[in-house]
Amino acid sequence: MFKKWFEALFLPMKAMPKLKKEANVGMAVLYVVIGYLIYGVVLGVAIAFLPIMLGAMGGLGMMGGFGLGALSIVTMPIAMIISGIIGLFIGAGLIHLFAYIFGGRNGFVKLIYLMAALTAALAIIGIINIIPLIGPILYILVAIYGIYPTIVAIKEAYEFSWGKAVLSFVIPVIIVLIIFFAFTAAMFAPAMVVM
Repeated sequence: MFKKWFEALFLPMKAMPKLKKEANVGMAVLYVVIGYLIYGVVLGVAIAFLPIMLGAMGGLGMMGGFGLGALSIVTMPIAMIISGIIGLFIGAGLIHLFAYIFGGRNGFVKLIYLMAALTAALAIIGIINIIPLIGPILYILVAIYGIYPTIVAIKEAYEFSWGKAVLSFVIPVIIVLIIFFAFTAAMFAPAMVVM
């Protein structure tokens, strides 16, 4: 299973045609659950021990801080799994909408499965985020690289040309970014009003 995920991420042209033949939604959800469970547990443990490493947490003392942090060992995996599954279906749904506009039919289950393999691999690689300073930078680079195998997944799921696959990915991303920046601007606009 792990081998499939990392081949999908790092050898997408080789892995995706094989993976799409075994596509099903149940396994896709399982992939995301396992990937985010691993990520959530590691992140939860890191958060639990952060107060100890820093000395104390807001006057609660070392053990009080650990107690609050220890809660993250339970809550973080649950939150990661839920957000991972929701993110998978929303992301695949938006991409499917535009793939459908470009003529893609009957590829949704394949897309979910292929994206789940990528999502699980990226979740596990996300563990590098706990490395101070360098971890987030490395993960951003991996996430940017992750655009390429995602486009390969779209291409394979819908049997698209490169152009249609790229457009099916880029258009929803642009729309989401516009909505995000408009929402952010609307949130901060009242603070910018001169009285």
